[in-house]
Amino acid sequence: MKSKILNLFAFLALLLAGHAQAAQSVTFYHHDALGSVIAKSDADGYLYLNEEYQPYGEKIYAADDFFGGSDDWYTGKNYSEELDLTYFGARWYDAKQGRFLSIDPAPVSLASIHSFNRYHYANSNPYKYIDPDGREVIVSAEMQLTVSNLVSESDTARSIVNKLDGDPRKFYIRSGDDPSGGSATVVAGRRTSLFERMFLGEKDGPDSMDISINLDPKSHAGFIDEQGNEFTSSAERILGHELGHARIWVDSGHVGLKVNQAGAVDIENKIAKELDSDLPMRHRTKGHGSDLSNY
Repeated sequence: MKSKILNLFAFLALLLAGHAQAAQSVTFYHHDALGSVIAKSDADGYLYLNEEYQPYGEKIYAADDFFGGSDDWYTGKNYSEELDLTYFGARWYDAKQGRFLSIDPAPVSLASIHSFNRYHYANSNPYKYIDPDGREVIVSAEMQLTVSNLVSESDTARSIVNKLDGDPRKFYIRSGDDPSGGSATVVAGRRTSLFERMFLGEKDGPDSMDISINLDPKSHAGFIDEQGNEFTSSAERILGHELGHARIWVDSGHVGLKVNQAGAVDIENKIAKELDSDLPMRHRTKGHGSDLSNY
């Protein structure tokens, strides 16, 4: 009897030890440029089944046991095996059709020809753009890594992106060739006539904002710090600056230099501190390499 009890305790000990070991296992997820999970590996470097996608997100290999319980697939979004649909937060998406199942919550804007298609995905260009949640912020593929690095390291940047994402207007974040490193430009929406407003009840279309970041390191040089010295910035920090412009525009409607410029520098400096406490602080009026104090 005593032997049986000891064997039982030994069995339970082994069972608990195995459970504890399983609970401590580590899984690494590997993403492509769009944020889609394409492989996973364990702590020993063993690579599990991989996955590839058609341009609009349909799985090629459809490895059912690939994630071991995780449903995140195309662009990191939740995929329902039962519905064969992907959930983007605001709308369900059919990867086979490359279309959302419901209309875009944002109204049509003449500033964006793509807004007339109420069901399309990522401006019908899935190689260049993604649609994070079926709503307002659209990030180009080449900017995914920069955006991901910034929001993962900066709480301030992450809160701004969340704020923009909840705004009824659209925000496009893409790469560009601005020699100053970046820009945030308001694109005016459709303006209705007096007749349309009075007799048809129509309203002006919403404005949108185009945020462009130059990924060429040459454009990141020549900024001025608080001591008057030149320093070299980074794509993440420049994006933080332009997000500052966007947040001030959402909060106050101002995009002019006098109201918006120094405030965007303050936001950038806060983000820079979160990225690396040793980074230089940009001068509030001379940060672009020219004195803006008179504007």
